Amino acid sequence: MNLFTELKRRNVFRALAAYLVIGWLLTQVSTALEEALHLPPWFDSFIVSMLLIGFPLVIFFSWAYEITPEGVKKESDIESNKSIVAHTGKKLDIVTLLAVVAAGGMFAYQQLNPVSGLGSQSSNVSETAEIEVDEKGAASSSAESDNGDASIAVLPFVNMSSDKEQEYFADGISEEILNVLVRIPNLKVAGRTSSFSFKGKNEDLRNIGDALGVNHLLEGSVRRSGTTLRITAQLIRSEDGFHLWSDTYDRELEDIFDIQDEISQHVAEQLAITLGLNTKIKMHQRTDDLLVYENYLKAKQLFLLRGKDNLDQALALLDEATKRDPNFAPAWTYKAYVYGVYGAYSSEEDNLAHSKTWTKEGQQAAQRALQLDTESGDALAATGVFDFYNFKLVEAFESFDRALELEPDNANVLDTVVQHLLATGYYEQSERLSEKSVAIDPLLATYRNIQAATYGFLGEDHQAITAFKKSIELDPSLFFPYVNLLLFYSGKPEYHASIKPLINKALENKAFVGKSATNAKQLLGILNDEDLLADKKALRELAMQSQNRMLIEVISQFTADVELIVNKYFASLWSGNYNYGPDVFTFPSIDGFYKNKLFKEQVKKDGLLALWQARGFPAHCRPIGDDDFECKHLN
Repeated sequence: MNLFTELKRRNVFRALAAYLVIGWLLTQVSTALEEALHLPPWFDSFIVSMLLIGFPLVIFFSWAYEITPEGVKKESDIESNKSIVAHTGKKLDIVTLLAVVAAGGMFAYQQLNPVSGLGSQSSNVSETAEIEVDEKGAASSSAESDNGDASIAVLPFVNMSSDKEQEYFADGISEEILNVLVRIPNLKVAGRTSSFSFKGKNEDLRNIGDALGVNHLLEGSVRRSGTTLRITAQLIRSEDGFHLWSDTYDRELEDIFDIQDEISQHVAEQLAITLGLNTKIKMHQRTDDLLVYENYLKAKQLFLLRGKDNLDQALALLDEATKRDPNFAPAWTYKAYVYGVYGAYSSEEDNLAHSKTWTKEGQQAAQRALQLDTESGDALAATGVFDFYNFKLVEAFESFDRALELEPDNANVLDTVVQHLLATGYYEQSERLSEKSVAIDPLLATYRNIQAATYGFLGEDHQAITAFKKSIELDPSLFFPYVNLLLFYSGKPEYHASIKPLINKALENKAFVGKSATNAKQLLGILNDEDLLADKKALRELAMQSQNRMLIEVISQFTADVELIVNKYFASLWSGNYNYGPDVFTFPSIDGFYKNKLFKEQVKKDGLLALWQARGFPAHCRPIGDDDFECKHLN
C-alpha cells in the first residue's frame, strides 16, 4: 500500500480540507470582530498564527489517531476489521460541505458590502454599538471610543443624472451629510469649501486625505430618473483607499428633505459604528421649501468667499429665503453674519453713511435666529458679534463661549470668535482657535488670513508671512490678505522692500479695485519717492491731510508714529462715526503705543478693562490696582 493511498484511507486529506475551509472562515470572523468589538490590532494575527500552528497537528493526529465510539485511539491499536474510517470520512465530507457553503456566503456578502466589520449593513445595527434615536431625531451610540484622531471629509456627490440641473441637488446631499456629521463629538469634519474644491477633479484619494488632513473620505453619487432616485455612499480610508462601508439607496422622489435626512442620519450612524465613535447628534433646523434651502446654501458659500459682490449676492439670496420661510433659522443666522463683515468690504463713504443701519439689521437677524434655535452655535456667535459692535463686551463673550461649547468644531464659529479675541488682545487663545479652524477647512483663504494676523500679533513673523501668502495663493482676488500683509511689512523695516511687489501683485490680481486701487497707486507713488520717504515730517503731514486710509495705516506703521495713529487713524473710530466695536489693538508692533495715555483712556471707555477684569487679562497685559493696567509689546 503506497503512502498516498494510506493518507486517503486515514482521512488526512478530508481533515485538511475541512480545517482549511473552517480556518478561512475563522480569519474572516476574527477580522470583523477586531473592528466591531475594538479588540487589539494583534487579535486577528494571533488567530492566524494559531491556525498555522494547528496545521501540522491536524496532519499528525489524523494520521496517528482515529475517532471511535469508545473515544480517540491510536490507529495502530485498532484492528482493521473494526476501523470506522469510512464512516468518519463521510462525516468530514458533510462538515466540509457546510463550511464551504458558509464560506461562499461570507465571500458573497463581502463583495456586495465591502466593509471592515460585522453589523455595518444598512438594515442591521451592530450588536456592539446600539444606535438609539430619540423623539428629536438625535442618535446616540453605546460604543465608547477614545479615538481622538477620527476625521472625515465629505466629497461632493457626483451627479449621474442626464439632467445637469440635478447638480445642485447632488451637492445638497453632500452638504446635508456634512452638516449632520459635524455634530458628532470627537469627529473632525473637513469644511465644505475645502472638500468641494476637489469637485470634478480625478485626484488620488490619498492625496485628497493629505491635503484636507483627514483619515476618512465619504464619496457617493446621485442618479435621478423620473421620480426615482438612486444614491450611493462609500466610506473610504484615505491612507490606502480601502472601502470600509458602502450602501445604495433607492427611493421615490416624494420629499427631497426626508430623503436627505434619512441618508445623512444613516451615514452618520454607520460612520459612528465603523469608527467606534460615541455619538449624540443634534439635528439642525430644516425648511420644507427647496428654493429657501438652495438660497441658503449658495449664500453661505458666498459669505465664506467674502468680497463685496459675493456679500451683495448673499444678502439678496437670504432676503428671499427669510421672506419665503421666516422660521428658517440658518438663513437669519447667515444674514447676520453677512452684515457682520459687510462694512469691512465697503467704502469709507458707505461705512460712514450706513454702518449703524447695517449693525441694526444684523442684530435683528441674529436675534431672530436665536429665537428660532437657541442651541445654534452660529446664531450665538452672530449675536455676540453685534453685542461686541454695541460695546457690550462681557455679553458678547458669554455668547462666544456658549457657541464654542455647543459647536467646538464649527470652523465658522471658531473664526468669528478668533477675530474678536484679536480685537480685545487675547492673542494666545486666538492662535489656538485659528489653527483649529484652518485644520477643519484648510483651503479657505479667509481662515488663513485670520490665522496669519494672529501670528503677526504674537510676533511669529515667519509663520505670519507663510500664512498670508497661503491665503493669497488660495484666493488671489481676496482683498484682506494683501492689506494685512502690507501692514505687517510696513511695521518691520526688514520687510519694507517687499511692500511694492505686494501692492503690484494685488493690482494684477484685481484684489484692489475702484478707490482701493487708486489709493494703492498713490501709495506706490510715495514709495517710489526716496526724498519723501526720508522726510518723516513731510510724510506725517501728508498722512494728516489724506483721506486714504491705506496710506495713513502704512505711513503710521512705516514711521512708527504713535501720535499720527492716535490723532488721525483712530480719530474717526473713536469719534463714534463707525459702529464696529473696539479697535485699539491694530498696531501692537509700534513701540510706545501701549504707553500713550489716549490708548489707556480708550481701553477703559470701550469696556475692555471691564472685560479683562471679568474674563481675565491677556497674557501681555496685567492689572495695576483696581482701575488701571499696563500692556507690553510682544514683538
